Amino acid sequence: MNPNIDSVIDFAASQVKPLEELIDHADLLSPPYQAKTWTHYSDPSGAFVAGVWEGEACIEKFVAEHEEFCHILQGTVRLTDEQGHAKVFGPGSQFTIAAGFRGLWENLGLVRKAYVTWAPA
Repeated sequence: MNPNIDSVIDFAASQVKPLEELIDHADLLSPPYQAKTWTHYSDPSGAFVAGVWEGEACIEKFVAEHEEFCHILQGTVRLTDEQGHAKVFGPGSQFTIAAGFRGLWENLGLVRKAYVTWAPA
């Protein structure tokens, strides 16, 4: 079967409802925070996923379990590696995170990002 125009997903027109979560885990270094995830696409294997994520201000230890591309739509994120080197990304920033990255993820206020993840088997 060849994909046709119906397989093209327009995030803005998608009727996907967000998964709403209270993020509270052992690696969280700030108070618990609310997050929403709109998964607009997942391939049949679940290895390739694309959507939009939104989260309140937070700081947490972060280990990238998959390859990820991020496009910051709103807010500011600071990523800091285990050696203490940091990069800050604001609206319009696009970046990738390699699987295995370890460090800190900080939302400096409300953050909204479009993302694509890939986790090969």
